[in-house]
Amino acid sequence: MDEKLGLARFGGCMKVDNVQALAALLSADIPQRYVRPEREEDIIVFNGDEDKDSGGDDIPVVDFGRLLAPQFSKDEAARLHLACKEWGFF
Repeated sequence: MDEKLGLARFGGCMKVDNVQALAALLSADIPQRYVRPEREEDIIVFNGDEDKDSGGDDIPVVDFGRLLAPQFSKDEAARLHLACKEWGFF
């Protein structure tokens, strides 16, 4: 009984649509509640020159938004292919 009462302190939950409901909208717009503003510490970029002494493999970064942009899709598809080949699917 004490456990149940203790959980009430953590507050309620926000009502959200399930994935199927979001997919049914067929919209390219992401609901604002799921968008997090970028912060400087969130951005990770390795160009190879600055990080030569790290000694490990860099985690590949693939921008899925660029896959849809005609001017970037070929390069980003190559990055995705290499990431899948070298790191596998996850």
